[in-house]
Amino acid sequence: MRFGHGCRSILSLQALALVLAADSPAAAREDHPLVKRFPEARVVKRSVRDLESYWVPLGKLFGDGQAAKFQVVEGKWTHVTYSNPAKSSVIEIGRRYDQQLRDAGFEIVYDCRDGECGQGGRKTNGDWWDPNFQRRYLVGRLARERGDVWACIHVQAKGPNTPGQHDIDVIEAKPEPRELPVVRDETDPAWIEKQLNDNGHVALYGIGFDPKRSTPLPGSESTLKAVAQLLTGNPQRRLMVVVHTDDLNNWKAGVQSSRRQATALVSALVKAHRVPAARLVGDGVGPLAPTTPAADAPKGVGSRRVEIVALAPAQPTLRAGSQD
Repeated sequence: MRFGHGCRSILSLQALALVLAADSPAAAREDHPLVKRFPEARVVKRSVRDLESYWVPLGKLFGDGQAAKFQVVEGKWTHVTYSNPAKSSVIEIGRRYDQQLRDAGFEIVYDCRDGECGQGGRKTNGDWWDPNFQRRYLVGRLARERGDVWACIHVQAKGPNTPGQHDIDVIEAKPEPRELPVVRDETDPAWIEKQLNDNGHVALYGIGFDPKRSTPLPGSESTLKAVAQLLTGNPQRRLMVVVHTDDLNNWKAGVQSSRRQATALVSALVKAHRVPAARLVGDGVGPLAPTTPAADAPKGVGSRRVEIVALAPAQPTLRAGSQD
């Protein structure tokens, strides 16, 4: 790919030597849908690569593959070289594309003319920007949620009486898919809600109980508040609150203790956080359902946890004489 095209490939020489499959005759004459050709301009060359890496100059060139500023963009690249109409100047063609990009919602992020574009290029590509040429080079960026579009316009001619050519490169950026790790945050009602939607239940390790009174410890408040908030945010949500312990030496006492803790937990949500009692069911199973704590759970918790389980929404009761 020629450096004069405005967007430069940073592929190896071997990759540069790969030949693209030939386009159909009709496709070879097409403009890119986002950048239409200057009137009466003719297509000299056209190529498309589905995924390419490009070096976009955004500052003055000052040597072999060097610029005051640049941007590397990865994505689908469409290149079209046009011949300049004989009666149209570099200034006229450049202004037309400048306006077209702005009208399409592009932000012009770089614009240079003639000698201010610098002198340079890539000798390995057999191309060099001569400061004696008439030149207009501009780069536009269109922000899109699925990936920005970059348009590089390079218009050049040896002189006012020489038609010259212009090159259009459009790169439709394709961000590399990355699945961000989910960070446990029991104080975030959105995180708890997502776990319920994805799995139907979620283990909470941030709720502790007073061993004598069975009531939730003060340090549990932020997690209780998050549970109450998710219930407020989703009026159809109903929950079963199941308390688990990890003392197997006296499992019968553990079951009774966990049931008292579940009752106290539901009471705290109803009284202190004003959650309707009909939307909560509490129970305890003591140490009878041991499990390995989540990798990001606090150390030393063992199987102690409060399991929040999603229940089906309550069905309205039809009264006598009511109609469907």
